[in-house]
Amino acid sequence: MKTIIMKTRVFLTLILIALITLNSSCVELEAIRKFAENSAVVSQKFPDLSSDYYASCVREYRYLFTGIVKFKPRLMQEIDELSSVENLAGYETAIPLDNDGYSIVYYENRCRKWKTTHKAALLLNKALVDYMIALGELAADDLTSYDKNLDALSASMTETEVFKEKHIKAGRGLAGFILNASTNFWRRKKLKSAIESRDEDVSILAEVLRKYIARNYVLQLKLEERRMNKLYIDTIKDYQNNSADINQLTILTIKSEWNERQKLLKDKMDSAEAYGKIMMNVIGGHHKLYEFRESLKSKEVRQITLQYAKNIESLIGTFRKAFKS
Repeated sequence: MKTIIMKTRVFLTLILIALITLNSSCVELEAIRKFAENSAVVSQKFPDLSSDYYASCVREYRYLFTGIVKFKPRLMQEIDELSSVENLAGYETAIPLDNDGYSIVYYENRCRKWKTTHKAALLLNKALVDYMIALGELAADDLTSYDKNLDALSASMTETEVFKEKHIKAGRGLAGFILNASTNFWRRKKLKSAIESRDEDVSILAEVLRKYIARNYVLQLKLEERRMNKLYIDTIKDYQNNSADINQLTILTIKSEWNERQKLLKDKMDSAEAYGKIMMNVIGGHHKLYEFRESLKSKEVRQITLQYAKNIESLIGTFRKAFKS
């Protein structure tokens, strides 16, 4: 009887030790999982930010040519409808040229390159986000999930004016890693291999996406803002100069609309800049994991990674605010 009791005690002790060890390991890698999950939040509003690049370009030239045609309803309607014209080859318009001699069709064609860029950006952003999700799953000792569409998406990644061969290569590298981790049933013990093999791809991809949104898109928004401000200032002056009986309510309505559009642009700029900062933290946090890949369970790694996770978390609200729906 005593022998049975002793064996039972030993068995229960071994189970307890195993549970404590497992829990400790989970806690040690919790910061990595949190960092990965917070990094993946960029999937939520990135499509809105990226697609608005083309939309902002269109709004910019609409402000320009609306000021040129003034109060001519037919031409103003054509300005609004031009972006929906599928084929602009041979398109004729009565809208006057701008001061530099360019037509509105020239501007629309120039804007359309951002549609192609947007498609590439979505694919590259997805590769980065799915990799961060996979990293979090490995840290949690879960099997890595794999989006079956990622193969087709990876194959359709092509160069654009913004995204060059090395960026496409990095995106495909991350997609290939996810497939490998999924089909070979990687678990936590492979976390070091993941970080070690993909750090350069993460850095390349996150940096080009950061520039695309936080630099290029913000610059486009500022160009839009300049055209917008000029149109509203000129419109108010026209009302004041050409009307003997100024309708103050009309002026107030115009100013109210102007203020709303200024605020929306400011929110978009803030969101874009927050995205850029998130990407900087993704680069920095992942590279720290790379530097400490031999001691991922150390207290130092836990503290550093948790700080990057908190940095990203503090930016999420600003990142989301421009596109709340």
